[in-house]
This record gives sequence, C-alpha cells and structure tokens, in this order.
Amino acid sequence: MNMRFTPGEKIAIQLALEQRVFELERNVVDWEGEEVAEDCKDLLVEAKLALKKIREG
Repeated sequence: MNMRFTPGEKIAIQLALEQRVFELERNVVDWEGEEVAEDCKDLLVEAKLALKKIREG
C-alpha cells in the first residue's frame, strides 16, 4: 500500500517517529537484561524502518 501524505503530515509523522525511537532506545537501556527490553528492541527496529520510509518518501 502506497499512501500519500501532505508535507505537514510527513513532518508530524516524522517527529512522532523520532520521539518514539528516542523513547524505545531509552527503554532498551532502562530494561536491559529483562524480556521487555527484547520487545523494545523489536519495536525499535520497526520504528526506525518506518522513519526511514517517511524520510525517503
């Protein structure tokens, strides 16, 4: 599915994803050694991929 966003929507999505990446990176450090840290790592990969797509697209 190829969605089109307005420039304003792209900026808003990018800012939200950047914030999410920051929070997930912090969570990985805070929860190191716990199972939840592994879940955060998985979410972090997906958030970074989404951020890359929105920046490229």
